Amino acid sequence: MGQHSVWPESRQTLCLFHVPQANWRWIWDSKNKIAKDDRPVLMSEFRRVMLATTVEEAEVEYEALLSSSTSQKYEHWLTRVQAYWARRERWCVAWRSAVHRGHHTNNFSEVVVRLFKDIVLARAKAYNAVALVDFVCTTMEEYYRRRLVDFAHMRTPKPLLWLGRLLKKASYVTVDSIRQSNESVFQVPSESDSSVMYTVNVSDGTCSCMDGACGKFCKHQAAVMQHMSG
Repeated sequence: MGQHSVWPESRQTLCLFHVPQANWRWIWDSKNKIAKDDRPVLMSEFRRVMLATTVEEAEVEYEALLSSSTSQKYEHWLTRVQAYWARRERWCVAWRSAVHRGHHTNNFSEVVVRLFKDIVLARAKAYNAVALVDFVCTTMEEYYRRRLVDFAHMRTPKPLLWLGRLLKKASYVTVDSIRQSNESVFQVPSESDSSVMYTVNVSDGTCSCMDGACGKFCKHQAAVMQHMSG
């Protein structure tokens, strides 16, 4: 049974750490005969495609890669890149959205596995199926309950420190510089160019800046929270 037969509306994406890592290893593999001086050039061209923030920019960078004098030395590299481009929605930042909540790697899955092994199972291997179910329903349930209670009572300092750093970055924004379009939409000026305005939508927790468009809580949202929450 395939993924889409169970979750027909699901979308599979690739980790932005492991995609370039796999290509870097391919480039360095001696059997592919890539000249040492050309290796960082090929990797840089690929990363520019991967990290492009708009579809138009990604397409331009892809065409630049294909026409690059360095890439054209290696037909097998171009074939590999073309195969990657055929599924670009999975690994290019330009095709990502607020669903990712600012995370482009598989750190969510990795931390869950680490917590399950270290906290729930205590790195033991001797559990049978019955004991495993018991640990999931008791130890893991208690762990997450305790973490949620600590967060609700503000006993976890990291989120507060992170918010403090964002508010410091947003200190250039004044209450008069924020324009309110409607009940949930605000216009916040850019720090580098005050004529550029970013749209913050508090109802869905997004901003039109690069970080906010991918669902990350950004300094523009922090500014709206600080000045307009009253």
